[in-house]
Amino acid sequence: SKSDLSTLKIVCTKKCPQKTGDELKLFNRDPRDCYKPSECTWYGGSTDRIANYCVDTNLFQANAGVHRWIADLRASWRQLCIVPVVAIILGFGFLAFIKRCGGIVVWICIVYSVCFPLLIATLLFVTAKADPSQYGHRNLFGGPENQEYVAYALWALSGLVAVICCCYQRTIRDMIDIVHSTSS
Repeated sequence: SKSDLSTLKIVCTKKCPQKTGDELKLFNRDPRDCYKPSECTWYGGSTDRIANYCVDTNLFQANAGVHRWIADLRASWRQLCIVPVVAIILGFGFLAFIKRCGGIVVWICIVYSVCFPLLIATLLFVTAKADPSQYGHRNLFGGPENQEYVAYALWALSGLVAVICCCYQRTIRDMIDIVHSTSS
């Protein structure tokens, strides 16, 4: 019932609780399973550990009849009527955005694909030349020389992407025109 659910709270436990009775009600667990005995209550369902959370997997497999589905539809009919309208508005808004800003988005992506490896390479090169005790972490590349080689490789990648973009300017303009025409 609603009053039972309002008493639920998130607690840290040593192991997930298991159902000991047939009724779904609040009752106390074994206090040895809890870090704080005052937080050792749960609603009575069997739980499994999923990503460090105790989850009742039966909640996802509820056998609901047609009457339950109809009750759910009655409870949410307003939201179900609004969703298509919101989807149409967002869809046309997205198309308008792409029509007006699609070319800018394409150029921003191209500039980002050139500048991001360039920035990372510069950062790697500068930290490879710096005092290792200054940063307080170990080098993931095995040493400063390897880190410099990775920086050189990223600079080369950045330069290659820039040259490819220069060589394919016409294709990029055609791609922007396609984006504009498909959003019309």
